[in-house]
Amino acid sequence: MDAQEFKRALKNIKTPRKVMHAGSLHYLDPIREKYVPATPEEEVRQRILQYLMKVLRVPKQAISVEYLLSKAGIDSKNRADIVVWYYEPNDGYWYALGVIECKAPDVDIMTVDVKEQVFGYADDLLVDYVVVVNGVYSCCWLYDDKEGYKNLLKKLPEYQKMIDKDVEFDDYYKTPERFKFEELEANKYNLINERSILGEKTNPDHLTFLTNLYDCLILDKNKMPKGKYCCFELVEDYGVRYLKVGNSSGGKYVGYYRSFKVRKNGQEFFMNISIFDYGSESKDHNILTVSSDSKGKNHNSLQYSLKKVGKIGNAFHFIHKGNLTCGKWGACKISEFKEFLTKKAPFLLKNGKIDLGTINNNRLLCMNDAEIVKFIENILSYALIRDEYRDLVDAKKRKEQSYLLKLPTPKISLIP
Repeated sequence: MDAQEFKRALKNIKTPRKVMHAGSLHYLDPIREKYVPATPEEEVRQRILQYLMKVLRVPKQAISVEYLLSKAGIDSKNRADIVVWYYEPNDGYWYALGVIECKAPDVDIMTVDVKEQVFGYADDLLVDYVVVVNGVYSCCWLYDDKEGYKNLLKKLPEYQKMIDKDVEFDDYYKTPERFKFEELEANKYNLINERSILGEKTNPDHLTFLTNLYDCLILDKNKMPKGKYCCFELVEDYGVRYLKVGNSSGGKYVGYYRSFKVRKNGQEFFMNISIFDYGSESKDHNILTVSSDSKGKNHNSLQYSLKKVGKIGNAFHFIHKGNLTCGKWGACKISEFKEFLTKKAPFLLKNGKIDLGTINNNRLLCMNDAEIVKFIENILSYALIRDEYRDLVDAKKRKEQSYLLKLPTPKISLIP
């Protein structure tokens, strides 16, 4: 259902009448059976409730509003906007079928924050359907055991069809199929023209390889083997996630990342890799970014310029100078960082340069491919070491700053 069709459908739905209650306008909610303030978001919620009952034929008793997740035995104080349930006569239990998040008309429902919120509720309640709606636009996903919440639907079906999973998929948002290796050259501009991943003036000699590498990270269904690697233990190749990661310049890289659940020093966290157009005026600058949520929030650990990838024949070499910034302390000394790197991962240093690996573009790249596994091991290890070095520099600088603040103020004599 397109935006205009959905907007018209909701506009034709009559909401409960607004009444004065406690000095302001309220709705009498038909599900909660109590007065609720008539905010823009609440108007959307009331229209959706009527749409569920009158158009999609969802029984009133199968709807919960502002559902407290702790009622389902979940350790959370959060509330899901609307939950649709279905009754299983074989065991006599009600099960959550779908969760709906309602936003005000001026709220962008496709932001990462909104999607993470509703998908979090969906994961907790183990529902099949996820819907976000703002009264103008709506998006509906159906859960798949292999792909998760990736299958976008044209619209939320009627109640019985929801239960039967009799749905219509939106092919426009369907995950693209991987090209065969012999098709890569002919489709090398796909990441520029169709997916808007790379800058339009990206080096043509790199395009076939970058298409192969990006599709390996984002579309390949093979998994990197679990186990212990140089600087981390790979708990699971988690697959693809849609993330928003900030960078040092204050911008954000928003899109699909390959995520890896890793363990280091007893802590478990995600590390993520993706490729983006850097957004420079030259339109030929692309980066490979490695991020981590080891400190609770995703941060960029490494931003590698793909202009610097060396090419000899079919072989692409990833070399890095070792430059890095340490937050507010500015650029770190490369020589001192390399000394630290030598102690942590000496195999990454070759002839004074940091060698992150070589990938030959002579076949379709896969996540369990030996060269790719080694490259991922190297670049994740390198990113972790960079973060560790930043933390050491930060601790040292703070200690020095604290010491200087404790020094007594020198007395100045006014007698000549």
